Amino acid sequence: MKVFDPEYPLTAEFRSGPRGIKKSYQDWLDQQMMPEGYPVDLQTNVLRFEPKNYQYANRFAREHPETMVLSTWRAASGTPKGANDDGDPLGVSTITFPGHWVLSPGTTLASSISPTSQTLRVASTNNMRKGPALLVETTGSGEKIWDRYEYVLITGFGTGSTITVRRQFNGSPDARSFPAGGTYLAPMPWDSRNRKPYTDWFFNLSRFCPKDQNGRTAMDVLGIDMIEPLREGGPLDLISGLDLASGPLTVNPSNADYNLDGKVDGDEIYRDGVKTFYQRIREVLGPDRVLTTSLDYEFVSEGFINGVNQEGLAQPDDPWEDLTETVNEVLAWRKLSNLPMVSLAFQQHMSREEDLLRVNMQRLLNGYSVCLGLAADIETGSGSEALDAIKRFELYNGDQKEPHWLGKKLSMKRTALMSPNLLNSARSSADWDRIIPTLSTRRGTLTVDGDELVLTPNEGNFSGYLTLNLNFPLTTKSDFTVFLEAISDDDQDERRILLPRVNVQAESKALRAKLSSKDYLPLTFYVRGAEPSSSAKIDFRFLHGGPIRFRQISVHAATDSLACEFENGVVVTNPGLKDQTYDLTKLFPGRSNFRRIFASPPTDASDIPDKYKPQLRQALELNNGQSISGRSVIVPERNAIFLLSDLVRSKGPVKVNGFEMLPDNSGSDNNVNDRKPTRSPTRRPPTRAPTEFKTPEDKPAFNSPDEKPSEDEPKSVPLVIIGNNLPQPLSLCEGDCDTDSTALVTCVNDRKPTRSPTRRPPTRAPTEFKTPEDKPALNSSDEKPTSSEDEPKTVPLVIVGNNLPQPLDLCEGDCDTDSDCLGNLICYQRNKRSPSSVVGCEGFAKRGTDFCVDEAVLSSNRIGDGQILQPNIFADQDIWSSLPLDQEIDLESVISTIDPDSPRDPNESTPNLPNNSSFASRPGISTIGTELAIGLVVALLSIGLFLLHRRTSKNKKKKPVVAIGEDKVAGEGSPSEKPDDVASPAPRSICTMETVRATGGRNIIPVLQINEDSSFGPMYEV
Repeated sequence: MKVFDPEYPLTAEFRSGPRGIKKSYQDWLDQQMMPEGYPVDLQTNVLRFEPKNYQYANRFAREHPETMVLSTWRAASGTPKGANDDGDPLGVSTITFPGHWVLSPGTTLASSISPTSQTLRVASTNNMRKGPALLVETTGSGEKIWDRYEYVLITGFGTGSTITVRRQFNGSPDARSFPAGGTYLAPMPWDSRNRKPYTDWFFNLSRFCPKDQNGRTAMDVLGIDMIEPLREGGPLDLISGLDLASGPLTVNPSNADYNLDGKVDGDEIYRDGVKTFYQRIREVLGPDRVLTTSLDYEFVSEGFINGVNQEGLAQPDDPWEDLTETVNEVLAWRKLSNLPMVSLAFQQHMSREEDLLRVNMQRLLNGYSVCLGLAADIETGSGSEALDAIKRFELYNGDQKEPHWLGKKLSMKRTALMSPNLLNSARSSADWDRIIPTLSTRRGTLTVDGDELVLTPNEGNFSGYLTLNLNFPLTTKSDFTVFLEAISDDDQDERRILLPRVNVQAESKALRAKLSSKDYLPLTFYVRGAEPSSSAKIDFRFLHGGPIRFRQISVHAATDSLACEFENGVVVTNPGLKDQTYDLTKLFPGRSNFRRIFASPPTDASDIPDKYKPQLRQALELNNGQSISGRSVIVPERNAIFLLSDLVRSKGPVKVNGFEMLPDNSGSDNNVNDRKPTRSPTRRPPTRAPTEFKTPEDKPAFNSPDEKPSEDEPKSVPLVIIGNNLPQPLSLCEGDCDTDSTALVTCVNDRKPTRSPTRRPPTRAPTEFKTPEDKPALNSSDEKPTSSEDEPKTVPLVIVGNNLPQPLDLCEGDCDTDSDCLGNLICYQRNKRSPSSVVGCEGFAKRGTDFCVDEAVLSSNRIGDGQILQPNIFADQDIWSSLPLDQEIDLESVISTIDPDSPRDPNESTPNLPNNSSFASRPGISTIGTELAIGLVVALLSIGLFLLHRRTSKNKKKKPVVAIGEDKVAGEGSPSEKPDDVASPAPRSICTMETVRATGGRNIIPVLQINEDSSFGPMYEV
């Protein structure tokens, strides 16, 4: 299979067909994609829609061993079997037993109900929220009677302890009567990624999952339908494996009560269940077949999964902007996993502007695919066969129609690394003497340990995050790229870096990333079109944990392009927003005779829509067959170029080397995708015992036979310090030896600085979100949920439609103007830069969809307890001075850069270094002059913003909105994760000039005030 022993380019078909039953194998074969007459290398196929087609898929796999066929399933959530799902058909599950869904803590009925009742009186509304719920009868002791149930939809809340519901919801059995006191009502967490709200529910994969009448858990049921056909002798035993779309760890269920004790359980219970699920799949697949799913560092390093289900090159709705996320994931994979990596990339959703660049976006995707080792999807959704043909030019060597024409990969380089390090002109990315003076920290200190820089968090608990600031000059408007190679010196498999913030205006933002304690990971942060500044700054905030050890830190005023070398040619990508010129002799020394591939216009090129004709012209110009004259080549913006060159034979596999992939000269015999970590990280004992099946009843329904430890397995020997210069030689694992002659076995010298990092326990639990009272947002198993009947309920986001005759209710969309909304609600206008969350509503929605919201919530910026925005935005970054006051400001985009932890706390520090005059001009060093200047800027800004508010308040179609709360900041958040950019700021109240007072001798810092009437004014914080 080319996917395992790759020659590039690799091609793929995402969720291929056919999905309906076929009468014969020939019918099946006729619907298989054969671009340029060749089968694709990787095919993810939704075979589950028609099991009668299994025989044809199995035969196809036997006759086309060069194609990897994967069976695609949803593994996180789904709809009940038999439910009518017109959202995502892949979400239809095989689950019929109500106890197999994840439930939230519930309540009991206070009054009996009939089959027609729609108003329910309950014992408490504390845990209730709009959305799906389960009604199930209970015994006198509280045991669930699982065959007496009904699914309902909670639609509202009445007076007292009453709720309104829609009966017989989402595949429910018929509505029935339920008794008071003997009926349990539990909300059900639902997966908001489906196009239809409320219908997709999470599978209970935990060890506490109730068993159905056949003694099966949800994991057992899923396994029977998903895994069993792939067993040896099964109807799909010849296909290559499984592709878990929307894998179990893509989104963790929130507010989950896995063991049904009425309390919220921790995520570790779900993770343990997922681990068992992966183990059982791997037992069936064996070591040589494939399991792809969402990327998780713990399960990658333990060898359970082979690849990433990468919907889109970076994100489903982003074909180019978030590319560094994919680069970081691929390099992390190749550092952490010994298994081959299998993944595909494709375009899924594009904006109108991106659609006009459809072909060069695909070329950019093809370029990243070959450089990173992904299979590029053969995109056929344009509606024009000729347009689809020009998107394949680079994949098949133009008119030559040659698959895998580039051959094996020789290297992947980062062009930005060839430019100077902006951190004090450091001579290398580990030149700490020059780099450290450009750094500042919050809540931590910097020290040098051998060849590494160590960022150690301050002792004790503190609000906010451990932060590292990088300060550097940008002489002209340009892209810049930050490279960090680091490890989390604790026991966390994953440790998030929050959204980095830049103090200058830019055309795109940097992205979140993840560290790991398992190995040093190369991380890249790329910002396009940053404005010039003598004191540009980017910050990195780390979730709680132990120290962070850096091997390399550098900043470069350059585009993060990839330059990739293959046996028969080279590829250069340009993810920037401007055309770039590249010196081929510097990128590929020793290569010569560079020439373009040749592609002629496709048949029926005249049928290509006029709006894509510029794309046709560009494709023919880039692939005109001419030799490259001179040393340089121009690559257009958001594009890639594929060039032929003289043949250079591969001398073996490549491996991750820093931020690049270079030839592996270690003598390893593993193939190109079989990379081992550069070191064996020190393993800490697991924080929880792995799930074990100790009784026959607990064993998985499709578990492999019990395994006994191999007698041939090498035994580990404890380390013992015997001494030095002893008369007798030292035995295995005894020290301290100096040479081989003083030992019975080889003496391993462990004094080099390239060592496994010392593991220290975290100074505090790695809790990401905390309530203002400093309680965990998700209660531990022995705590009761702390909700109140008076607590406002959030309403889930629902897309009802557009231009409807009836007005839209709260949190419903898609509205266009305020008149589309019910009563006093207003239409909250959102764009591509808006946060995925919507103030006052539950869940996430695609950016650009507008929703009806409560104007009072927007005006007061209230999330739960009425906190208001009080950011110290002038202490660290000059983000307001360049804002135009003569036009409407996208306040959300500005506020999303503000540090919720401001003002500075006493824990903030800079490195303990000798006196240096350069420190006087560094950000964060206050002077009287700068404070007076800042005060003047505040006054002018306040007047401008007040006038702006007076003007914009007359037009409710677009209102400036600022959301602040325990776990939300406007402008940030993601459909796949809980917003993580706020570290539970203490509740603050509105303050005016009359309330300003000096306390504790701290400086008075001017900040921005948002008054109760939504007007803006100056405010001071001490």
